[in-house]
Amino acid sequence: MLLLVWFLTAKSSPAPQQLVDSLLHEETTTDEQVQAAHGLLRHGRNSRAEIRHVLIHYDGNKPEVIEALLQAATTAREWNSLPRIFQLMEHSDLQVRGRAGATARVIMGADFGFRAGHSPRRRAESIAMMKAEFEIARPVYEELYGK
Repeated sequence: MLLLVWFLTAKSSPAPQQLVDSLLHEETTTDEQVQAAHGLLRHGRNSRAEIRHVLIHYDGNKPEVIEALLQAATTAREWNSLPRIFQLMEHSDLQVRGRAGATARVIMGADFGFRAGHSPRRRAESIAMMKAEFEIARPVYEELYGK
């Protein structure tokens, strides 16, 4: 019975490409964009390419949307987005920087000492170490997480 109730009340998530369209459409509200990012999160690893696409092409500056996209990248272990995530670690919004740092830490499996509230110089030092490690370990991430 419980399974039947869940089946009848569960919201099905739209296809990843529909979610991308919602995220990148200029007239979509912030709440709708956040919901679309959460939809990508629900698709998990099956939406890696879409998550990467949106992270690269999203030119809005809505922290809530960026944070939701970073949550999706974390869940999907979207390691190919690390260069963009490194950029977001220098975002003007402290919360976005923190979420980006946490995403990089989870995907990379190590703490490089990045803290969103550190000085720009200290953040840059941590990010430089992460970038260097990423270049060295790229084959490991591909083997660990797949393409």
